[in-house]
Amino acid sequence: MDNLSEAATRTEAQCAVSVVAPLRSALASALLTALVDRGWPAEPGAVCSREVAWRGRYVVVTDDDIDTVHLDVPTVLGRPGVVVVTSVQALSSLVPLVDRGALVLDRAAPFLVLLGLVELGLAGRCRNDSEAVRRRAAEHCALATLTDAERVTLRSLAAGLSAATIATGSHHSVHTVRSHIRSILVKLGVQSQLAAVAVARRAGPEWDASNTLHIATFGDVRP
Repeated sequence: MDNLSEAATRTEAQCAVSVVAPLRSALASALLTALVDRGWPAEPGAVCSREVAWRGRYVVVTDDDIDTVHLDVPTVLGRPGVVVVTSVQALSSLVPLVDRGALVLDRAAPFLVLLGLVELGLAGRCRNDSEAVRRRAAEHCALATLTDAERVTLRSLAAGLSAATIATGSHHSVHTVRSHIRSILVKLGVQSQLAAVAVARRAGPEWDASNTLHIATFGDVRP
């Protein structure tokens, strides 16, 4: 983001930004510090959900740093100027907020990518594509059904390896690897290896870390 767009973005902030998160969330603290450093009028210190009036601009971090504490995010936050930083596990429950205009981001994205998108979301200049978010949530559920061997095979396909190369590296026969691939296609509901690899590449750094913007927003974004 250049200096002019940064200045315009901050000018649009009509009220202080509050960062809402479970106590002792390192990610929430880092985002709050960075927003203050970049000139956003932020409330001092992150607050927990029971103290929030839910008016104004918010960055909501739904999970703590070990993904054991969750915040309930009210539907009133489904509006531009609100950013929810979450894990893909919680994505399906947040689709109504996306439909209403909130920006939902993946906490697993690189921090600087995340910060830039948070600023755009607070200014109401960026929102998720609702259909892409729905697809990403469904794909996450499908990927969770893969066996360990199928996961290894899919990651290898995403890395560009052939079935023969995967077989050599995994000490399986080519027939077994191809059986894994057929099972992957069925479970993901796709018709080709290329389509399966596309699912993996949308799924985040666990599967493929090459497209950080796409990962951070759970799919495409629009103004």
